[in-house]
Amino acid sequence: MQRAVETDSRVDFVKLGNYLRVEREARSTTLDELSRATRIPKQCLEALERGALEELPARVYVRGFLKSCARELGLAAAELLHRFDQAARDADRESAELEQSGGLVTPQLRGLFTRQRVGVAIGIAVVVLVAATTLGRSRRSDASAPGQKSVEQRDAGEGYRSQRRS
Repeated sequence: MQRAVETDSRVDFVKLGNYLRVEREARSTTLDELSRATRIPKQCLEALERGALEELPARVYVRGFLKSCARELGLAAAELLHRFDQAARDADRESAELEQSGGLVTPQLRGLFTRQRVGVAIGIAVVVLVAATTLGRSRRSDASAPGQKSVEQRDAGEGYRSQRRS
């Protein structure tokens, strides 16, 4: 039972990809031509036609890819997006069921979330790096070299000496 649940949404993505490929080929359009017309990278179109959602960017981009392909190929964009959204909802549900039951998340489902996590991790790393650099610079400018008096100490000392000489 768990194995069947694990693959339902994957089958839907593959069916959607096959549908796109069949429609593109029926119009004698190559992947290169579709890529140029839609400005979608060829490797993304290939992944889309294979149903390899884990190789594609975030869902919002995939939705845009589907709209562009539908427009270029003369397909009903609303139907294509509905099929994609349904498969994506199924994938989310399956992922939640697997996690709750203690099952492992499949590589196909893991791919849906990996890109988002990597983006968040990179963002956090950049913030930490900027904060560390800024903090390091401010500490360096506050610290004087060992054995060297600060400007305030030096000025105060000169004022004392000049007062003693008078």
